[in-house]
Amino acid sequence: MSRRKQSNPLDPHLATTKNSSFHRAQIFADWLIKTFGSEYLSRGSGVLDIAGGRGDVSFHLQTVNGIKSTLIDPRERKFNRRQIKFIKKSKNLDGSLIGTPSDHMRCEFQEEFVSLNLELFQNASVLVGMHPDQGIIVLNLILTYLIF
Repeated sequence: MSRRKQSNPLDPHLATTKNSSFHRAQIFADWLIKTFGSEYLSRGSGVLDIAGGRGDVSFHLQTVNGIKSTLIDPRERKFNRRQIKFIKKSKNLDGSLIGTPSDHMRCEFQEEFVSLNLELFQNASVLVGMHPDQGIIVLNLILTYLIF
């Protein structure tokens, strides 16, 4: 479905001026790096990309910028054409990848998952999620376990 057909008629922004989800992820990853710095983001278990879908944010953080990132999403990761092209271009002479794909934990982000992986969350530099519809649910779950 085209962006124009998906547009909300009450949205004041033109559909033609909106970026694709791939570009939104890149813009968000760049903002994270500019705001927190690569060194800080790479601390501990790195960035946790909660309900990150295809893993575009994690791709830009780890594969492109070398910042440790873990994707948490039950869906299978699928690289798009741009990502595959980047990976093919980013190989050392021996064929090994320069930037490795991020870790991927294929599971639902639920209370049991957080309690079983508490150390991962406590050692993360930043928890991120680009899902405006259920962000408060994720925040409440994290705060339940991570208040020391």
